[in-house]
Amino acid sequence: MLAIAYIAASLGFFFMADLTQWIVQAPRTVYMAIFHWRQLLVALGAGCFFTAFFANWRFRIIGWKGVFAHCAIFIPMFVGGFYLVTYIMFLPRQVDAQYVMIEEANKYIRYDDEVMVVSINGDARAFPSKWMRQPHVVGDNIGGEDVVLTYCSLSNLGLAYSPYLNGKKLNLRVFTQLKNNLIMFDTETGEPIQQITGTTENTGESMKQYPTQLMAYETFRELYPEGKVLFNPERDFRDTLTRMM
Repeated sequence: MLAIAYIAASLGFFFMADLTQWIVQAPRTVYMAIFHWRQLLVALGAGCFFTAFFANWRFRIIGWKGVFAHCAIFIPMFVGGFYLVTYIMFLPRQVDAQYVMIEEANKYIRYDDEVMVVSINGDARAFPSKWMRQPHVVGDNIGGEDVVLTYCSLSNLGLAYSPYLNGKKLNLRVFTQLKNNLIMFDTETGEPIQQITGTTENTGESMKQYPTQLMAYETFRELYPEGKVLFNPERDFRDTLTRMM
């Protein structure tokens, strides 16, 4: 049971975590297969580990030092593979992002800070790169259009899309950053979506893209004096660690 638990955790850790991809290189189909079967792997890994834990408690197979040693190895591997990136590090702000006017943003953003800008029907938003590193996915209604700004920190690429496919709204989360680009997924369908193309992995459908501009914050202030700015400063130690990566 313990061996099965470690195999399941290892698959998640080496193929769904960010940093381990610098060590383990595999065909794209392998990553997608692990992602597709992740819920089964989670159930299998957790179930087998707790079964082994219960068996040890019942039959005293190994001592408590051995139990603690296995917990110290298995739990970080399990959480790091299946939960760290998607549910701890890169929490999306598709529906609850906060925006402020330029006068307020001036207190936090330097004139030479890099911002990604989306302007639709005269309505403009600035997304500071330093404030996009934590969520990676941020949404708003800009000029009457629902827009989601997606950001890949590895390639410093910000792209804006309409979060709809076939009339259904997508609820986007981060899957991983593979081959130097972000991969998201829709929580409703489980469909992976490549950030650089806005295209679904399995069906080949593409989200509508909106133009984005990269400029200094000072330039945004001059071009769009009535524009709004994403407000997402560091709130806790997790934010600090995430934005350093």
